[in-house]
Amino acid sequence: PRSRTMPRVRSILHWTVVRRFDEFMTIRSFQPRDIEAASFLAFDAWMNEDLPGHRSELGRFIYGYMLRYYFRNGEYSRVTSADERSIDAFLLAYRPQDETLADEWFKANIDSLTEKERQIAHEYRAYLQAQSKRLAEAASGHYLIAGLFVSCKRGAGAPLMQMLLEQCEKEGYESLYLWADSACNYSYYEKRGFEKVGFHRDCEFVDGQKFDIYVFRKTF
Repeated sequence: PRSRTMPRVRSILHWTVVRRFDEFMTIRSFQPRDIEAASFLAFDAWMNEDLPGHRSELGRFIYGYMLRYYFRNGEYSRVTSADERSIDAFLLAYRPQDETLADEWFKANIDSLTEKERQIAHEYRAYLQAQSKRLAEAASGHYLIAGLFVSCKRGAGAPLMQMLLEQCEKEGYESLYLWADSACNYSYYEKRGFEKVGFHRDCEFVDGQKFDIYVFRKTF
């Protein structure tokens, strides 16, 4: 599943061990040092789908920006890994008032791209910002946002979502919102009790591509 859902980190987690398929996985808070590894995970998951035929340098830039765009609060963002250095899955969540410093990083690094690549990078940034705005327009009450959810290993992502849902309920949030596009397995959320509260057809992505956008809500 993909939810196209800068650091101000307050870690509340110790290492948690989860048993599944005779393997040990650890769940810990997402840290700024995880951005690079997580962006590589996103690159491997979506580069060929989002940016076919383009240089890997463009993909590294775009997914580096995306990670920085969604990593806004370490209290609600976590990773699953087999050891402290690797990442099998991550989920970045934040409060609507949490700020991002991603645009500063974007401006400082975009000159490394070609003119055409810079155009695509600006389109990608506009795409993320537009969906964040659509989500905000659909949201109400006391809520949290799940911004980015990526898993490369079966069973590694579900504990992260479950832990976030439990935390939301424990801390008195009324709902958890996220958005997904039609390139994703958005039925993943419907099967887990999320309600579709927004739909936007043929939204501009990059390079002339268009996706349908779905906004989901989990109520507590």
